Amino acid sequence: MRRALFVALVIVQTAQAAETPAGRPYLGTVSGETLLRDYVGPPGPRDDPFLKGSDVLNFQMARGFMDGVKDATEGAAWCYVGGKSNELNEDIAAALTKLTPEERKGRAGPLVVDALRRLFPCPVRRTTP
Repeated sequence: MRRALFVALVIVQTAQAAETPAGRPYLGTVSGETLLRDYVGPPGPRDDPFLKGSDVLNFQMARGFMDGVKDATEGAAWCYVGGKSNELNEDIAAALTKLTPEERKGRAGPLVVDALRRLFPCPVRRTTP
């Protein structure tokens, strides 16, 4: 019985892999819309301003996502110039809210990098001839 179940599972996974076009680009796992929703909480009015249950987990995952993008790109794509580093995620969320709904459907990583690049550009380094 277990062997038959295992064989059926392998066949299903193989069939799904065959349906994926080989040249299709990686679509990403998190959209800007998902990242923003997870960070600010579910839409709509709430009686209680505090996140509860899975909303807390979603917030922490969104915060971790933004922290990872910040760590990977600081100094190369954007430059931290001082201030309160714990407020950077709020700045990112505010920048994402200014995007159109269509723009927020894009991959979250590049959207976060673009927001940081606009908010905290690196100084231009001049070279003398």
